[in-house]
This record gives sequence, structure tokens and C-alpha cells, in this order.
Amino acid sequence: MRTRGMVFAWVASAAGVLWMSSPAGAQVVAKQGEQAAGKNSTAYHSPMILELPVAGLLRLAENSGKEIRGTSEFICDDAALSRLLIVKRKPKRGGGANFELQGAVTVRPSWDRLVKLRFELMAGADRLAAAEVQDLEAEEGRISPFTSRLPLDTKALERLTRDEESALLRLTMSVQDDD
Repeated sequence: MRTRGMVFAWVASAAGVLWMSSPAGAQVVAKQGEQAAGKNSTAYHSPMILELPVAGLLRLAENSGKEIRGTSEFICDDAALSRLLIVKRKPKRGGGANFELQGAVTVRPSWDRLVKLRFELMAGADRLAAAEVQDLEAEEGRISPFTSRLPLDTKALERLTRDEESALLRLTMSVQDDD
């Protein structure tokens, strides 16, 4: 009897580990950028590239969104993407899809920054769509909101439909002092 209970506990424990490491728990990953200090640091010098998992975008109802968590942990020259929400909007005329990126950048106490954000929806090595936020004036200690559109044509939508579970939103964040 005691052995059966121990085996059940071990199986339940192993199942928990497998569940936690599944793709559903995908995380934000920094792919490029010079680390500011130490191997385990999440502070980078500009430009910083983050890969954001976005599986499930097509299953969103119109005007609902998917929040991408974990972006604020990565800091690029004292600036961080503190919030990112991808909202599915009404489809474009003639087919395709339309997404809106709503977010905010915060700057740690230092000085004001000028931030450029480039978002690329990727399926493998192929870029399906891109959007940019140019010259976002991010003041130290404040939240600087932004909104941008990410439209997909019909060809990009077909590719996303095939590869949606492995799709990534690649964010390139460039930061400079705001003189």
C-alpha cells in the first residue's frame, strides 16, 4: 500500500513538471543585445531584441486581446516595455486580419529617453507583418503609452493559420537619450 502511494506521488510530481515546461508556458526571450552587467542580468544596451510568444492570436474574438507578460523584466538602457496587449480588430476589407498593439514604456530614474519600437510578426524565419513606433518620448519615472496597427494581408494570414502555435512577435527596442 505504501509503495503505491509513493508511486502515485512520484507520477503526479513528474506530470506537474511536464505541465510546467509545456509550450503553453512559453516565455519572453532576449535574443540580441549586449548585456549591461553579468551573465544573469536582464539589462541590455540598445538595441535589444525580444521574442514574444503569441500563440492563439487567431482564436481571439474581435475586440478582445492577449496580454504579453514578462516584458518588463528586460531593461534596455533604463527603459522597459512595461505593458503589451495585442487586440484583434475588425478584419481588413478584402481579407486578412488586423491587430492593434497597445502598450507602454517606462524609464527608471535616470533621464528622459527617446524610444523606437519595431514589432515583427514571425512564422519561422518569415516576417508576416511589421509595425513601428517611432520617437516615443519616454520620461523618467513615467509611463509612456503607445498604440500601433499590425495588419496582415491574406497571404500572411494563411501562413499564420498554419504556424500559429509557433508564431513569435519579435520586438526590437532602440533607446537613446532625449536631449
